[in-house]
Amino acid sequence: MPPIVLTEQIQLFLKHPSFLPQNVPLAQLPEPFNIYVDLLNSMYLWNSKERGGVRSFVYETLLDVSITDTEIDALNYWEQEKLLSVLTLLAHCYRWNYLPPEPEEFQKQQMEFPDPIWKPLTYLADKLEHPHCGTLWSIMLMNFQINGQAPGTNILIDKIQFNDLSLIHNWLCKEFQGQLEHWIKIFIMTEVVGTTANKACMNILNAMIENDKEMLANALDMLYEGILGITTVFNREVRGQKLNMEQWREHIQPSFVWGLKDTQSQSLLEGVSGLQIGCIQLIDLILGLEMESTMGKAMIASRKYFPKHSREFLEALEPYRYKLKSFLKRKDDQDLYARYNHCIDALENYRVSHKQRGKVYIKGDGSPRSITTTGLSVQNSFEAIKQFDKDMEERIQETVKEKITHQDW
Repeated sequence: MPPIVLTEQIQLFLKHPSFLPQNVPLAQLPEPFNIYVDLLNSMYLWNSKERGGVRSFVYETLLDVSITDTEIDALNYWEQEKLLSVLTLLAHCYRWNYLPPEPEEFQKQQMEFPDPIWKPLTYLADKLEHPHCGTLWSIMLMNFQINGQAPGTNILIDKIQFNDLSLIHNWLCKEFQGQLEHWIKIFIMTEVVGTTANKACMNILNAMIENDKEMLANALDMLYEGILGITTVFNREVRGQKLNMEQWREHIQPSFVWGLKDTQSQSLLEGVSGLQIGCIQLIDLILGLEMESTMGKAMIASRKYFPKHSREFLEALEPYRYKLKSFLKRKDDQDLYARYNHCIDALENYRVSHKQRGKVYIKGDGSPRSITTTGLSVQNSFEAIKQFDKDMEERIQETVKEKITHQDW
């Protein structure tokens, strides 16, 4: 196994140990791009069957709009990320037309989009090395504001509380806007709290570089606390009193899905997925978990939906996936073994909770309905529950088997 090398990608992450953007996302764009911002802010007025859906409204509004590549190139990096966020959000709204979608929308694998959306979206996505659809990064992590922190300023992660967060753009009818905001805030807050785990993971790397057992022990304790923090956010916010089960399945979840073929590779693109949560990917990698289960393989595949800098960071770390386990076995220290096992136990508890609560929300009110889950398969909700349960249990067992047993001691 190669020695750990702090590549440029790893060093950049050390300066900002989070999968959130470095700056609070922008709320506006310079002309001529604000027509897209204004259009997105009007989506909620049309995003229902009763109002006729968003497609005709989008088409008519953008009929005379023409954006050049040169105008896009003139934007700075964060303005380009903001524009991509807005364009992917508009594309997802157009893709579904209204919520809840008609059943036939789930079966579509191809669709024509208006040129004023699709041409700048694909040009900018290629420029930023981003898929031609929305992702957790573009739709969630570039779509929030923080109370007391101005757009464009450095994010002060340690100061963020759940109630400090709000959405910039909410595309659902007013009746469901609170539910959409709550759902997205769960993902943002997971990355906020996950920063503790991220720092711990980097401390683990440094401890191995320095061959420092005390530093490693402290880092493992910190990682354990970080995983507990992530689990606390999930358990506190994903509950019926805060997140309506029926509304989630019918009005919230579908708009994040893409499910259309990429025009170049002809493979289906998934859109936004919980597998794109960076802190969980990093924890799995540093703890040395195998990725051979259905869910594990899906997590690796989901990295193409990360922004370029995060994708390159995880790729730079991948050669060291089993470094910690190897280091621990060489040290043969029971105290370190126990601390490592505590982290595995905490991660197992997180996944057990995810499985239990996930099944409840896929079920909704119990009525059969098409739903798209990890892996891009469109299923009846009852079948989706069985598949989700199977995939999650397989991933739980893949996690648990990494525990260092007393026989190894």
